[in-house]
Amino acid sequence: MSIDFLKSKNEAAGYFQNYKAAVEKFFSDKEKGFKIKATRTDGGGEYSSGEFQRELKQSGIEWQVTAPYTPQENGVSENSNRVLV
Repeated sequence: MSIDFLKSKNEAAGYFQNYKAAVEKFFSDKEKGFKIKATRTDGGGEYSSGEFQRELKQSGIEWQVTAPYTPQENGVSENSNRVLV
């Protein structure tokens, strides 16, 4: 897997589809029937688009939204961001 940067927010759904396919393929070798159950986001516009919401609904993925301006609720990704910076 690699880190991909969005040129515009409307690309999020397409990148998420690619990410979902890669993660499920990687883990299906180790764990039979692995599926993403939930995704947690900050509620930004790129995640609230109709296309992104349709992808989550079709895949049966729960969308968990953190409260605005509370990065401590998203500890794993915030820690990753600190490491990358």
